[in-house]
Amino acid sequence: MLPLTGNQSDGTSRYTVIRSVERFCYILVKSFFILLPKTRRPFAKQGLPAQKNCATLFNMDYEALYFSALATLFPDSEKRKEVEARLSQYGTEDYHREIFRVRLAVLKLAEQQPEKLPYYAELACIDYRDVLSLAEYPETIGKWSLKEKDPARYQRLSEKERQDYLDWVSRVTSS
Repeated sequence: MLPLTGNQSDGTSRYTVIRSVERFCYILVKSFFILLPKTRRPFAKQGLPAQKNCATLFNMDYEALYFSALATLFPDSEKRKEVEARLSQYGTEDYHREIFRVRLAVLKLAEQQPEKLPYYAELACIDYRDVLSLAEYPETIGKWSLKEKDPARYQRLSEKERQDYLDWVSRVTSS
């Protein structure tokens, strides 16, 4: 049993041990659902094709924006093909949703740190909502209590992140 306070005998804190156990359990559960046949996956919408584009807050043609941003961010055709191959991991399964929106979000996140492209592409395959949150809602993610405490400030943050995203889209698709 773990002590409530203090360090373990090997110098690790209780927090570190708990986080390691949580991460192990998360990976175990994700692995279990990945191994299930597609027809037995919980919450899967059976018989529905993968959605290419959903109506979203931004209401954009994500497919056209994705290819335009890809050409702008990676003008070298070899590098572009390499990136496109990496991003094509997302969208191969029938439970992958909003394919081009998610790929565009990965491009936005990887533009700041290109070496993290494989990480964000893999993260999208695990849970696409994480990538969308990081790319489209960086100011308000995790600040749900602020919405209740200070709605005006939350609204300003929300408008700022929306404008930042629209500015980024216009910058990478304007060439």
